[in-house]
Amino acid sequence: QNPRRRRISIIVSMVCRIRLWRGGMKFAPIYRVVVADARAPPQGKFKEVLGTFKPRMDRTGYKHLRLDSDRVKYWLSVGAQPSKAVARLLGRVNLMPEPPRPTHLTRADVAKGARAEPPKPSTDKAAKVAEEHKEATTKM
Repeated sequence: QNPRRRRISIIVSMVCRIRLWRGGMKFAPIYRVVVADARAPPQGKFKEVLGTFKPRMDRTGYKHLRLDSDRVKYWLSVGAQPSKAVARLLGRVNLMPEPPRPTHLTRADVAKGARAEPPKPSTDKAAKVAEEHKEATTKM
């Protein structure tokens, strides 16, 4: 080797993503919550399995999410970025703040500079009756 040509080793922190890895059968998905390199294909290699998610309801009406919360917290602390679906799941179990709900604007509206308005208070009859009942019970 030429002594003038040296290889410089640069330590690059790999960008990791916490995402869902699909398994199961046709029409019966079971997802693994995995940590993978961001450049890896969706069903490719992963570094660690953090849990499982079964999106189909069972007989009791529940969807099952099983996570190793300590490992999830570790990977979030070292900079792993969750995908949108995983961020929503982690928000539901209070491991991170729940992401904001998507706006229902079209791309053309966003291009024009329109912004989503907060939901307006309900004006239906049931809400009014409930409010009147609440006021009546507090006056007693």
